[in-house]
Amino acid sequence: MEELPIVRPNAIALGAESPNLGLVMDGTWHTFWSKSARSGDNNASVQLEIQGNVNSPVAQWWAESAEALAGCWTEAEPGA
Repeated sequence: MEELPIVRPNAIALGAESPNLGLVMDGTWHTFWSKSARSGDNNASVQLEIQGNVNSPVAQWWAESAEALAGCWTEAEPGA
């Protein structure tokens, strides 16, 4: 998650708009979260959540990660 590019919000009709907004009405939302992330010089506890639909940096990151982790998945329950 730390390596995902910074998101620049683009509210329709406000500011610069992309010629292709890439709107998807029925995609797959990817949500990643951490309830125990740390931030700042004092290592403060923060909650972090990032979401993205298809064609977003989050979706691309997950696709690459899922492919890289494919060999780690198994049908067997851990410790069974």
